[in-house]
Amino acid sequence: MFRHRVRARERVRRRAHYEELRNFRTTLAFDQWWKSGERTNWRINSRHPHVSGTVEYWTCSFVEGRRRTCPARLRITFDRDKRFVSVCRAKDRQHCHPVVETLVNEDSEVHNIQQVAPYKMQTARIIRVTTTGTINML
Repeated sequence: MFRHRVRARERVRRRAHYEELRNFRTTLAFDQWWKSGERTNWRINSRHPHVSGTVEYWTCSFVEGRRRTCPARLRITFDRDKRFVSVCRAKDRQHCHPVVETLVNEDSEVHNIQQVAPYKMQTARIIRVTTTGTINML
């Protein structure tokens, strides 16, 4: 059997072209945004080391029958020094199904700050129990 050989030009054409969608200043801000509902729309495809840190590629989790048919892709770049997280969308691979767009390019970040009362100072008493039955309290 002969394998179909793909020319370099055709291989380059099949690659997705990504445009930057959102930038997060910290990984904590990205995690809060990702867990607020965006995670349910995507499924991880691969993770690779990158010059600036780590790159993850995600595919749309839309299922038709038993197959994943949507070609939409995300590229998430995590900086090595945890200075930023960049989310990019494949502009030449759009969703092939009706979808509610939750990816919005906003400058605002999700902040979930709670005021917490400090704990009371707790002290301990040391009690020594000897075998003779006497109790020494320090």
